[in-house]
Amino acid sequence: MNRLFPDLSWKVEPDRRMNIPGVDEDKVADIVIRARPLTSDVTRPATMFDPALTYYADGTHVVMRAQGTERSGHAFGLAEGAAPYCFQAVRWDDGGADLVAPHVLHRVENQAQDGVA
Repeated sequence: MNRLFPDLSWKVEPDRRMNIPGVDEDKVADIVIRARPLTSDVTRPATMFDPALTYYADGTHVVMRAQGTERSGHAFGLAEGAAPYCFQAVRWDDGGADLVAPHVLHRVENQAQDGVA
């Protein structure tokens, strides 16, 4: 390659997500803009190809369980996307946010006082 283009040079940039700790504020801002509020839980019925999907009202404490990971946060709306379903907007407890497929989200049930169920 250098013989064909002797002045050609390039610099490989490291992946910022791996090198910069903290929250990607641009990503969070984009999700906030795209999400529309949801004032109450909504359950869409199952179809031939999709299970029943539940979307949680804003502020609902949820946990994502997918691919051997578990992450908790709070729902803050819905975002229409390229998928045949809406994505749930979730702000994670660590401050980040994502659009999450609804089938991997579950409501966090509150623990009873003093550990008594």
